[in-house]
Amino acid sequence: MRAYQVDVADAGAVQQAADDLVHHAGGLDVWVNDAMVSVFAPAWEVTAAEFRRVTEVNYLGTVHGTLAALHHMRPRGRGAIVQVGSALAYRGIPLQSAYCASKHAIQGFNDSLRAELLHDRPGVRLSMVQLPAVNTPQFSWVRTRLPRHPQPVPPIFAPRSPPARCSGPPSTRPAS
Repeated sequence: MRAYQVDVADAGAVQQAADDLVHHAGGLDVWVNDAMVSVFAPAWEVTAAEFRRVTEVNYLGTVHGTLAALHHMRPRGRGAIVQVGSALAYRGIPLQSAYCASKHAIQGFNDSLRAELLHDRPGVRLSMVQLPAVNTPQFSWVRTRLPRHPQPVPPIFAPRSPPARCSGPPSTRPAS
């Protein structure tokens, strides 16, 4: 398994990572877009540069990843693209105008792309997971101008690891 550290706002870097992955893995079956940044502040306190960066990472990063994946999946006639969205794609909330706007944009892009894929029938599946408020480390590293530490809007779900799986047959040793 290869790992890539890429600024998803850079379309060329995303395409290069996808090309490299396909070269080393022999194909691309699933692509998940999940990059995000945010600024917690009233809209009038968010700078134009901050709005631009949130849009470039959240929205355009999703577009760049999707197009890179489609570049490899459409000719093969198969693959799955998953957009990790947010419930805030449907409901803007105070103090997160840039984030909410970017998630609305992803939803619009996804709806249009889905219609195009249905028409073109390339065998590529598209889905979008709209996550609720999840207590993740993002609230420790996002930019904030709030007087207190930001947290998700309740109800807040705690992330958890999936249960461990056995990698081999059950033990044949007798219980002691």
